[in-house]
Amino acid sequence: MLTPKTHLLSECLCGSGRKYKNCCWPTERRAYAIARESIRSVHEALNEILENEEEGIRREVNACYFEELTEDYGEKVVHDFIRRTPEAVFQNEFDSTLSDYRFNDGTSLIDRFLEDRRETLHPAAVEYLESFRDASYSLYEVTALVCGSHFEVKDLLSRKTLTITEKSATESLSKWSTYFFRFARCGGENLMTGLVLEIPRMQLDYVIDSLRARKEYFGKSKTWAKYLKKDWSAGPQLWANIFGSPRRMPILQNTDQEMMKPITIHYNLEDNSRPEVMKELGNIREITVESENDFAWVEERPTGTVNPVLIAKGKFVSASEMIVDLNSEERCQRVGDAIEEILGALIVEFNIEYHEIDMSKMSHSATPPEKKVDVPKEVMAQVYANLYRSWPDKHLPALDGETPREAVKDKSSRKKVVNLLKMLESDHASHGDQIDFSPLWKELGLKRPE
Repeated sequence: MLTPKTHLLSECLCGSGRKYKNCCWPTERRAYAIARESIRSVHEALNEILENEEEGIRREVNACYFEELTEDYGEKVVHDFIRRTPEAVFQNEFDSTLSDYRFNDGTSLIDRFLEDRRETLHPAAVEYLESFRDASYSLYEVTALVCGSHFEVKDLLSRKTLTITEKSATESLSKWSTYFFRFARCGGENLMTGLVLEIPRMQLDYVIDSLRARKEYFGKSKTWAKYLKKDWSAGPQLWANIFGSPRRMPILQNTDQEMMKPITIHYNLEDNSRPEVMKELGNIREITVESENDFAWVEERPTGTVNPVLIAKGKFVSASEMIVDLNSEERCQRVGDAIEEILGALIVEFNIEYHEIDMSKMSHSATPPEKKVDVPKEVMAQVYANLYRSWPDKHLPALDGETPREAVKDKSSRKKVVNLLKMLESDHASHGDQIDFSPLWKELGLKRPE
């Protein structure tokens, strides 16, 4: 065992009647230290082998990670990304060269290392290397943490749960955070191995959808573990895409599962035609004229989904200029075609303006004050509790303008609310904020995962 079998002050399981810490624990602790040292030493030996390995292998592994990124965004973006995150890039290269790369005969560098040195290695090191060789990246969500001991995760792809024994990691991870990483089995326990790639929760849907699309190429019959071992660069490539070129990422979706893209249609109309325009627009079944200057496009949805859905808002900004705001290209096409058809010659000209989504406005991170003020955590907890009291009734861009209270009524939107709550908890936990979000889950009628 790599961790204590039982509580140190409990009776030892060997049946001696003595406390565990005064009986078997000292012996097991020494064995644990030896096992850990053996694992560390084989990593050093493998790194030395890689330093002397032919350059072609490492170049081939590195190309697998960044070939797609280079084709999509150019060498400058990739080189800038590598310069910003050299440790992550080279650790990925190390892990995959050892664990995933296969020679023509199907063997790996770990296979060849074990063939030469198996008899001289500690059994724990052999077990660890064999498990590391077969390990694949997967996407995990942290569901529980025991500081200084272990943490529990759920595989978001296979839906399996497992416990990871990694004391140092428990001090840096936070509940509900999501990561790509590998784990290896040793001494009957799961040990985190290699690099941990954090995935922002705002990107989670994109990552999962992208992995599912890639998996289709390799065949539906493959399990996630077998697929990710075959397509071993998938996770790190997606991670590189997120942090290498975030502007190109489909981050958010509206209630119709369309990629969110803020759009404004500008219409120049015949002079003094506003009354006639509003009258014609009122003949479109989906349009509700709210005033002499404003109207809304609202659509009904089937029972069991968000119903009704606000699709567009329009208004006159001058006597002969009207704008319509939407949040996807699909809605822009649908609404634009209908308005153009019914207004006809009343439209002199129109143009479409695309806007960037300002993620900074959706983030909780603010510019730090010039002078740090130490505020007791209990006070901050109360401040945040008051702040989030009105959160269920706030219209949020991430929910397509709906409030959390409205969104939980629909199955697909409810998942987004759960994701946002997890993101809030994880963000505050990573900053050491002591906030009880249980009342918020309860008020929205959601069962808070334990």
